[in-house]
Amino acid sequence: MSSAMVNQGLQPADIINNVEELLQKYLQVPKKTYPRAIALSAGPIKYHQVELQGERDTGDIIDGVTENLRTIADELERDYGSEIDNTFHQHDSNLNQYGTFRLAAENLLSNIQTPILQLGAVFELCKRYTSAYPAFSGDGIIEQNAVRYIRDHFTPDGTWKPERN
Repeated sequence: MSSAMVNQGLQPADIINNVEELLQKYLQVPKKTYPRAIALSAGPIKYHQVELQGERDTGDIIDGVTENLRTIADELERDYGSEIDNTFHQHDSNLNQYGTFRLAAENLLSNIQTPILQLGAVFELCKRYTSAYPAFSGDGIIEQNAVRYIRDHFTPDGTWKPERN
C-alpha cells in the first residue's frame, strides 16, 4: 500500500496504483441499500482516515482501506444506485466482452463527477456481474476488463479520460 493511502485516507491515485488488490477487496464488500427517503436527505459520507500510530500492523491498514471501499460502495448506492442498475441491466449479459464493458462504463461515468466514485463505479459494474453470474465469473475476465478499463481511461492521479469518438 502506498504511504498516501496510509496517511491521508484512500485517494483516487491509490486506487490506480493498487487496482487489482483493491478490486478484489471491493468484490468482498457487502452491499448496503439506502431507503430513498434517507438518500435524499443524507449529507456527504465521511471517508475513514487510515493512519499509522505506533505499532499498527498491515492488517489495520487493510481494514481501513476496506472501510473506505465500503464507504465508496455505500455512496455509489445512495447517489447513483438507479443509474448503476439501469446501466448494468442494459449490458449485463455481455459485460464479459471488453467492448461492452467499456461502453457501459463510459455511459455510467458520464453521470458521475467525483473521481473516486467514478473508479468505484467501474468496480461496481464488475461486482454486479460477479454477483449475477457467479458460474461465468470464475475465469477472471470481468476483473480483467475492469482493470484494463481503469488503466486505459484514468490518469495516474485518478482523472477519468473518456473515449473520444
